[in-house]
Formats: sequence, C-alpha cells, structure tokens
Amino acid sequence: LTAHSDHSFITLLPISPTPGLEVRNPRDEWLQVAYQPGFIIVNGGEWLNQISNGHFMATPHRVSEPTEERVSMPFFFNPNDEAMNDPVPGSVADGEERTYPAKNFYEHFIGFIDAYTKA
Repeated sequence: LTAHSDHSFITLLPISPTPGLEVRNPRDEWLQVAYQPGFIIVNGGEWLNQISNGHFMATPHRVSEPTEERVSMPFFFNPNDEAMNDPVPGSVADGEERTYPAKNFYEHFIGFIDAYTKA
C-alpha cells in the first residue's frame, strides 16, 4: 500500500509477524514496525487530527512489498455519521480560529474516500 493515514479517530491493528508495516516519524523517516506477540498498534487518524485542531497528527504509514502472504485486520474506531468535528476544549486558544471547517463525520469520510479515488 502507498503511504497514507486513516480516516478514523483511531485505528487498532493487531501486529503481524510478517514484516512490511512502516510508520513515518516527525523527521520524515520510515521505520519498520517490529513484531511483538500480542501487541496492538494504535494509529491516530484524520478525525482525531481534526477534533484536536491539529494537535494530534494522523499517523502516516505504508506497507512495503511482503516476501510472503501478509494478513492485516484493522479496526477503525469512528464516531457516528452525525458527529461534528468541533475541536475539543483546550485545543483552540482564546482568539484563535479552528483549523478545519465544520463538517460531520459522514462528510469527512466521503471527502476522504473521494480524495483517494481521484488520486
């Protein structure tokens, strides 16, 4: 998979013993995710980024070409379709504007899918 971030609030991903998952750190370096039995990866998503007014960035990640079959079972934790992306208290300082235009989760999700299908 090409580099991307998820649409969700958070994504839970049981770690795979087959290597391939990489995450990008703030220094723009791609790091391999090491296998640890029983561990679950928690990625922040674009919805978390919006409701935190940009304080929690979505986790950029990708999957390199595996040398053997690799199975992935992500769980996307999302709000209901009507939930608004209003910034949580404390994420916008007095006198500041919100970073993202107001929209509900359904609008956010459809926009996210449209952006990837047109790329």
